[in-house]
Amino acid sequence: MAWLILLCSLGCPGGGPASWSEPADCEPLRPGRARDECRATVAPEVFRHDPSAGEAWVSGIEDPLVRDYAWLAVTREVDLRGKRYCDRIETRELAERCLTLVSRPHLLQELQKAGPPPQGAPPPGGDRR
Repeated sequence: MAWLILLCSLGCPGGGPASWSEPADCEPLRPGRARDECRATVAPEVFRHDPSAGEAWVSGIEDPLVRDYAWLAVTREVDLRGKRYCDRIETRELAERCLTLVSRPHLLQELQKAGPPPQGAPPPGGDRR
């Protein structure tokens, strides 16, 4: 996945991960991996403005692993109240990580203080293949 982010930052239409900050940034991208990653990157921002629109936004991500990362990011950065979105994660390891976060409020507080991960950073847990 890291190679795709690097490749897109150099030549994907609509820029790359560093330029993805709002939903409109994802629209010029063709359906596929880059568009899914863009949607995952801006998902927390969509949720901050409208949780219902955010749910539809993340549900529109085609790649199940990217969608799982988006649910984890939303839980981590926006909706820290419970396992609501953890239950939507299909990848066992990511679901466990999500449940661990919501079951340990002190971890969530540390994450909130640290802020969101920098754009273009590897997904939580590293680049798993």
